[in-house]
Amino acid sequence: MSLFIPADYAMVCPNCEEAFIAKHLNTRYCSKACKIWANNLKARQAVKKQQNFHALNDTLAKNRTILRGYRHGQIVHQDALQQQGYDFRYMTYQTEIEGVPCFVCYDTGYQIADKAKKMAKIIHFKNAEIDNDKFTN
Repeated sequence: MSLFIPADYAMVCPNCEEAFIAKHLNTRYCSKACKIWANNLKARQAVKKQQNFHALNDTLAKNRTILRGYRHGQIVHQDALQQQGYDFRYMTYQTEIEGVPCFVCYDTGYQIADKAKKMAKIIHFKNAEIDNDKFTN
């Protein structure tokens, strides 16, 4: 009596990368321990991704709050924004107004007013007369 195992049942565990013989074609892991470990890892990664999203959103909200503290059209030194905690790396999108780049956090942004002096012009989009077609992504 020969025992024949179809080649389709020879598997490699995606967790530990060990070869094993599966009893069923839909078996993915070599053991329950590997399956649990892989599922826990996936859950931890999902939580971390959600935490990263919340941290990013908090940074954007903080940037918006700082910009909203100034009047529309007000000229501000970029160092003053940075001292308040503004993080220039984060914005919701970038556009142009009359050919000048505008860096936006939700509904508020800034334009570079004087690059050499590091001056920024604050823009509140509810107050600005801007063509809405420029803001479609």
